[in-house]
Amino acid sequence: MQNYVFYQGDSLSAATKYYWKVKIWDKNDNPGPYSDTVTFETGLFTNNDWSDAKWIKRNNTTNEDYTYFRKNFTLPEKDVKRATVYVTAVHNYDLYLNGTLVAKGLPYQYPQYQYYEAYDITSTISSNDDNTFACLTHWYGGGQGRPTSTRGFLLKSVIEFSDSTKMIIGTDSTWKQKQALYWKTGQSQRNGEGIGFVDRIDGSQVISDWYAKNYDDSEWLPAVEIGAQPVSPFTGVLQPNLTRLIEEEIVPASVTDLGNSKYVIDLGKIFAGVPVIEFSGGTPGTVINMRGGFTLNADGTVSTTTTQQTNMSYYFLLDSIDAVFKPYVYLGMRY
Repeated sequence: MQNYVFYQGDSLSAATKYYWKVKIWDKNDNPGPYSDTVTFETGLFTNNDWSDAKWIKRNNTTNEDYTYFRKNFTLPEKDVKRATVYVTAVHNYDLYLNGTLVAKGLPYQYPQYQYYEAYDITSTISSNDDNTFACLTHWYGGGQGRPTSTRGFLLKSVIEFSDSTKMIIGTDSTWKQKQALYWKTGQSQRNGEGIGFVDRIDGSQVISDWYAKNYDDSEWLPAVEIGAQPVSPFTGVLQPNLTRLIEEEIVPASVTDLGNSKYVIDLGKIFAGVPVIEFSGGTPGTVINMRGGFTLNADGTVSTTTTQQTNMSYYFLLDSIDAVFKPYVYLGMRY
């Protein structure tokens, strides 16, 4: 094992794939064989590396914001060799390419920094064809490592072709935006630590295919440009976030019918996540009241006292058609 052998070659370039291998010599200066060739890719080092992309937003003054963004673009008649997307948002995002979820991020750790994440999208992008980026962003003020900051979304995609040319897709005012009305803003905070706001979701406002490649966004408005990086309040250098958010579906351990239209869902143990429940039919506008919790009362209902001083309420407004209740911000709960 060789330790602390520092690289002393030429400076590395941003957004570049490198190939390398290693040879070592023994104490008698006899060389060993080269290792197998491996690769690594560099990210964006400086603010200048974010050129061709601008921070964008949807203008609003609510205490919480859910916004859809879309961008349609066409690739030339060339084979794609490699495609990478660099993305950040305040505070959360779900990024789709051609209807496929390719990135889901919480790009915050320490509130004095804004982080970005990079993803290989080579296998998802369509050569010689139309393509669509679609992104849901969620801003909800400061707390739990989040800077209060302001609404904002920044993306830069570098597409390399087999003839060594490149194409850049970046966020700007040519992107389309629309408020995601599925989540109702103006709700009460869950607690004083900045977890977020109580989820009140309207099943009649769901747009199930907003991220689809062939979705008609002609009525959406242009995104509002904040400016190129750096621009206030994003005045520092964006930091790479090497963590990745991976979600898994959990099947409940049991579902108990308590009568009078009351049910208790037991996950078996405490998980951090969001409940996803499909509702069918019902009178439009009927409000379904739900509560998360850690323990049960003597009558089998979910306790509203052992909640770590957190309002763990959920509300869902039924529609007359099938609709899915799916909050956005994670909570820890068993029931």
